[in-house]
Amino acid sequence: MVLLNINYYSECLFWLKNINILYICCNTIIPCPRKVFFRNNALCFNLLIASSKMNLQDYINSGILEQYCLGLLDSAEADQVASYCLKYPELRDELNSIEAVIEKMSVEKAIAPPPQLKNKILGRLGFAGNELLDINNLPPTDAYSNYLSWLQAVEHLLPTEPFDGLNIQVLQQTDKIAQMLVVAKVDVPDESHDNYAESFFILQGQCSCTIDGKEVFLNAGDFLEIPLHAEHDVKMLTPTVTAILQYRFV
Repeated sequence: MVLLNINYYSECLFWLKNINILYICCNTIIPCPRKVFFRNNALCFNLLIASSKMNLQDYINSGILEQYCLGLLDSAEADQVASYCLKYPELRDELNSIEAVIEKMSVEKAIAPPPQLKNKILGRLGFAGNELLDINNLPPTDAYSNYLSWLQAVEHLLPTEPFDGLNIQVLQQTDKIAQMLVVAKVDVPDESHDNYAESFFILQGQCSCTIDGKEVFLNAGDFLEIPLHAEHDVKMLTPTVTAILQYRFV
């Protein structure tokens, strides 16, 4: 609790929120825990003021400058801090020091994003990744794969003749992984797998997949892994869905 000297208002109404008591004060020094409201207007002061002059060290020690830097103040409080920093060079210097420390900590503690994230973002923005995929040496699909790069790589394999149900073409198969290009027009009923982990990487269209009772909606660019032994199905939400179906053998 700090002191505020009211020597230029004849009468002030103070509402102490912490204890719900009204004080009527005239030309005196009074304790106030948070804010001051003047009867004749809506002017509010930040309460780290001593007498008619701001106690700068108390203000600095309050932590309000750190809150200002982190964007934790409301607009009125932020405007008040900015005003004080213009008025008092000591506060401006302290604010600059706090900003420098926060910036340094942000750099030192920064977590570098996975390098594959760039491809994912480019795909979401409608750009193919820089890496050209070799249809004879395809990488595993994952949450960072660029669907446009994959679509370019398999475009020549997409069916050109009418078909019913599912059109499946094997892209690769080893003792560790299998990948297939699937163009589906029908739903896939409930199934589960015990000897391989299944995943879908959607290239075109929309579908939903229900895994152990939880429904997930998938669009172009979405990647979904199915846990081992989990019951799951797939429902078409567009006339066709093009996807990379991937098995990882256990």
